[in-house]
Amino acid sequence: MIIATNAPGRSAFNRVERQMAPLSRQLAGLILPHEHYGTHLNGDGKTVDEELEKSSFGFAGRMLSEVWSGMVVHGHPVVSEYVEPDKSELPVCDLRSVSANWRTSHV
Repeated sequence: MIIATNAPGRSAFNRVERQMAPLSRQLAGLILPHEHYGTHLNGDGKTVDEELEKSSFGFAGRMLSEVWSGMVVHGHPVVSEYVEPDKSELPVCDLRSVSANWRTSHV
């Protein structure tokens, strides 16, 4: 018999979800303003200003990154950085390499 430990509804046994728990816990009570630079929505809640929406989304992303970058999870510092959507493709030279020892333990 095979038991799928990462099956839906079994998040207590899902290694990825367990690692995300400390990050989620830091967000409890955090309010991310969706209108930091002004409203981008009309009275019906539909986007009328896409550039303003992107700016406010970026503000929220930078806030999340700031909160998470100050954390240590299981003895390891969290490195978090907001990446602008139009710059989301990273060149190979910007990728950080990790040791074979780290890779054996984490990948």
